[in-house]
Amino acid sequence: MRDSVTGQEPGPVDLYRGTHCRQAMGSWVHPRASEIWVAMDTLHNQSTPDGTQRSEPEILSEVLGTRFGYMRGLGHGAKLMTPVRAASTRSIVIGESATRRADIAEKEVQQLRVVVHDIREQLEKKSEQLERQMEEQERRMEDLTRQREEQERRSRRGGGWRSR
Repeated sequence: MRDSVTGQEPGPVDLYRGTHCRQAMGSWVHPRASEIWVAMDTLHNQSTPDGTQRSEPEILSEVLGTRFGYMRGLGHGAKLMTPVRAASTRSIVIGESATRRADIAEKEVQQLRVVVHDIREQLEKKSEQLERQMEEQERRMEDLTRQREEQERRSRRGGGWRSR
């Protein structure tokens, strides 16, 4: 399907026509193929609001649709090739979008830092409370141990008198 004069491969729209139209009879392999071609041809002849024309891969993608990682008619891993003006405009838009996403991410990071700080403060307070409680429990255990030792001493002293 290369051009016999230039040797260039056909674009996606021409490739679609070449693979879905019977050259000898001039008929389409399926009525839907004819409708798709008309839609592609219409888009090809229209200019975008900024005065540029859509690239053939963009037209193919718009008419046939895309799925993640797959462009119908071009296969897996195909990427849209855009004219230079559209590409520079798209890169500006993508740059602005990336800047907005970065700003949003920075705000989220700041919010998370505040949350982490609050959690750390709460943990420190809880840790101090637990430490105080443990110290109090240790004092109680020491007091109970002393009381028990005193009772044992008394019982030893008092037991000796009783047995006599």
